[in-house]
Amino acid sequence: MTVELFPEMAQNVFRPVLQRLEQDGTTRELAPDEIRELLSACGIGAAVLQNTLEALRGILRRGVEKEKLRVLQRQLLDVVDTALGRTYPEVRRIAGNARCANELGSELAVLDEYVQQARALAEELKNLQSWIERPRPKVEVSEWGAPKPRADYGEYEDSNDIETRLRAGGDF
Repeated sequence: MTVELFPEMAQNVFRPVLQRLEQDGTTRELAPDEIRELLSACGIGAAVLQNTLEALRGILRRGVEKEKLRVLQRQLLDVVDTALGRTYPEVRRIAGNARCANELGSELAVLDEYVQQARALAEELKNLQSWIERPRPKVEVSEWGAPKPRADYGEYEDSNDIETRLRAGGDF
């Protein structure tokens, strides 16, 4: 799976919830089953964010280009910010103001756990951003005890000369 798919997948999990909230979340009181659906969708989103974090850690272990990592980190942080700034608070507000709020006590507590997980993920992504932006130390090969490259190229042989000799049946 390519690196670019992870943020898009995470974003697509929250998109239907946001669309549902924009459609009828503010105009009418939702039924208990509808609120439970929203809470379940937040749970699915939280699971996808957690799996995405694990995938990101795997990508870091295997290695990735700095610019790809920067884009991935920024996009994932945007998804987490959307979850923390819009999705979770709006679902919490709707569920907390509903007539059935007393029945949703444990489900609201789980939503609060999702918020805490998202905050921890946002913190980890911000730390990753500062690590990405940190200037890298200059590497001095001579400090490794490796032989220093020679300044003169007296023994250098042109590749065209070698190729000519090989075509003529000679040895290089």
